[in-house]
Amino acid sequence: MSHSYLEEAQAAWKRLSADDRLREEARVREGTMAALAAARGEGHEEGLEQGLREMLLLVLEARGFAITNDLRRRVAECGNPTQLKEWARVAATAMSIEDVFDI
Repeated sequence: MSHSYLEEAQAAWKRLSADDRLREEARVREGTMAALAAARGEGHEEGLEQGLREMLLLVLEARGFAITNDLRRRVAECGNPTQLKEWARVAATAMSIEDVFDI
């Protein structure tokens, strides 16, 4: 039984891998794909943080706490998802906004 399609594929692979221009294009393409994957990951993290910020402010508003501009800025500048989650967890049962932010 002949496997000519395999032999043809192997021959094509050898030709292509011997071509310096094609190898360089493949290397650049791989680098681009890696950069895109990293950007997607960063975008996901930023989206998660923004969602947590919005959720925290919603919880504070629902609890009837006064949210000053300084407090909004503090929440907006927080890039730590763990901290944002902790503030939201505490805000759900806090008696005052001072209990949430230790202010």
